[in-house]
Amino acid sequence: VYCLVEHKSEPDGRIGLQLLRYLTRVWDRLDAQAGSAGLLPPVLPLVVYHGAPEWKHEPRFSALLDATDELKPRLLDFPWSLVDVGQIDDAALSRDPVLRGGFLVLKYARQEFDSAQALPRLEAILRAVSCGPERLWHLSVRYIGAAYRSLDEEVLREALHRVMPEQEEQLMSTLAEKWLEQGKERGIALGK
Repeated sequence: VYCLVEHKSEPDGRIGLQLLRYLTRVWDRLDAQAGSAGLLPPVLPLVVYHGAPEWKHEPRFSALLDATDELKPRLLDFPWSLVDVGQIDDAALSRDPVLRGGFLVLKYARQEFDSAQALPRLEAILRAVSCGPERLWHLSVRYIGAAYRSLDEEVLREALHRVMPEQEEQLMSTLAEKWLEQGKERGIALGK
């Protein structure tokens, strides 16, 4: 059994078409590897959503089709699972601490932080991702730096200092590189 995971930060009423394309690519690749011998394995689509607006789209491909109820049973249809991390309590996001950390990074990416909640929330997120591999730390800190728009750099530095003091300078350096890269891209776009 395979799992196809797609991430969305905004509701997308056409996600069914995107999932269908991805499912077809996965099955094409598996079919080529197997040499067209035997049955294909199941692939379960999962959409991880972390946007602010409520997801209101039905998680079925057939919701995109303009067809009568009599015709729909003869047409392609499949459901997908939707995980709206914003609607799940932090502790219940996952029993796996690394996965929970990744979900926490996504969950709070689009929320405004006031100074009272920013530091403890960031500490909890960083504590969770610190259980994972070093690559996850770098990806998480880069994502936090890019997506957490209301976050003060000093608050992030303090959270890193408290949770990962040995990695603080390296991670802040990684983040500084990302901010520099974003600044260059904005400058080029403004210049054009």
